[in-house]
Amino acid sequence: MFGDKINKKSNIASIVELFLMFLLLLVVIVVITMVCMTTREQSLDAGDLTKAVICAENTAEVTKDAANAEEAADFLGMMDGAADITVTGDTVTAIQDGYRIEVTLTPEDGSTGTYVDELINIYPGDGEAIYQLHTGNYVKEEQ
Repeated sequence: MFGDKINKKSNIASIVELFLMFLLLLVVIVVITMVCMTTREQSLDAGDLTKAVICAENTAEVTKDAANAEEAADFLGMMDGAADITVTGDTVTAIQDGYRIEVTLTPEDGSTGTYVDELINIYPGDGEAIYQLHTGNYVKEEQ
């Protein structure tokens, strides 16, 4: 009679312990899943940023000899995949690989040439800029 009560309490304690272990296992699984999802999102964002950096570097390399926006537009037209190139004042806009490239050139005349301050913004479609590259080039006057 006394042993039956101990067995029942022992069984209930075992069931409660198994239930708590099961809950702990569920919590661990949920936390690991959330970490994996966050890592995946960050990986995708890093991939987009890497592509934007490469796009900005290529744009800077292609437009390095441009003394003004019209020349920059001509140089951008030579890039593989560049499309919808427009010039508005000192700003050139183009689409390449799904990114909108915006290049703003500010020429400053010097005694032997022109220093061109160049600001390159990379946009993923219509969103905000995800990368910005500020560079400058010295374009020597032809004699």
